[in-house]
Formats: sequence, C-alpha cells, structure tokens
Amino acid sequence: RLPLTPHLRYFKEAPGQSLDWRQALESGDWQDSDPKGMSALHRPAQLWMQIEVGNTSSRPVTRWVVTDYWALRDVQLFVLDARQPRLLAQLRSGQALAPADRALDTEKAAFSVTLLPGQHVRLLLRVSDLYWSHMKVDAWDIAAYEHAEAGVKLWFAVGVGAVAALFLVLLLQRDKILALVDDS
Repeated sequence: RLPLTPHLRYFKEAPGQSLDWRQALESGDWQDSDPKGMSALHRPAQLWMQIEVGNTSSRPVTRWVVTDYWALRDVQLFVLDARQPRLLAQLRSGQALAPADRALDTEKAAFSVTLLPGQHVRLLLRVSDLYWSHMKVDAWDIAAYEHAEAGVKLWFAVGVGAVAALFLVLLLQRDKILALVDDS
C-alpha cells in the first residue's frame, strides 16, 4: 500500500457548481493535502483531488487507486497526460452504481491504473457525496489489496460469529434467567 493522501492537492467545488475536469484543473483554489479540509462531515460536497504519478521501472505497472471512506456514492477518476491536459481515461465508481457498472467490482471506490515504462500521468479524482468523515486515497498492489480486504472480512465474520454464539447461549439459558427473576 502506498498512501497518496499526503501528496494530494485538493479543493471543494462551491455549492451548486458543477465543474468538468478542465475547469477543475484551471481552478485557483487548489491547496495541499489537509485531513481537516478534506472532510465533509454531514453536508453535501464535491471534492476534487489530484496527484502526479509515474512508472520508473522498465516494465508496465498496474496499481489499484482506492478511495477510503467506504460508502462514497459517486467517485470519478480522470487519468490525464502529465505533460499536457489530455484525457487518457475516465472511470467511475461508488455505491450509487451497481457493482457491474463500477470501474472495479469492489466495496470501496477503486480504479485500476496501468502505467507503461517511463510514463507519468496526473490522476484527477472527483468525489461527490452527502458526507464522509475522512478521506484517504491509496495505491495498492492488486494482490496486497485483495489480501488486506480478505483479512478485514475474516475479522468481521469472527465478530458476527461471536455475537451469534452469544445470542444462542443466552437463548438456551433463557429459562434459567426467567426462573431467577420470577418473584412468584
């Protein structure tokens, strides 16, 4: 996992404004990453984020760019040529889309980005939602991401199993508890 958040630049659209990617790039409101400024906290917001990334290896590299707050409704990724503002790809994800319509069939808004040897691109993200408590963007090796998500699901399953087992034990002991409480 490579955290991208500390290296991002961001700005929030004014309410009622709907910028396209070219207008967003030309905005004079870009500022350095700031967790407090990137939070929305219970109010509708459109957040733009950008970062330049490159492949310095001698072979193509594919990474998943994952936004985290997990329940984001609409996230768009614009992949631009780093030298000139030319759109190379536009992808969309988020909870508002059916899993089959998302860029990747994942619970979080995630996008696959492949860079050729020596290629540099600018990633431009637009997050549109009612609220989120924090915003984090990471680049993941695909296998590492799938392994991390499997671990989270395992812990969730263990927790649900423990609650179900406790419920079953309490249900089986119901008569004993009622006998202790019964005052007749």
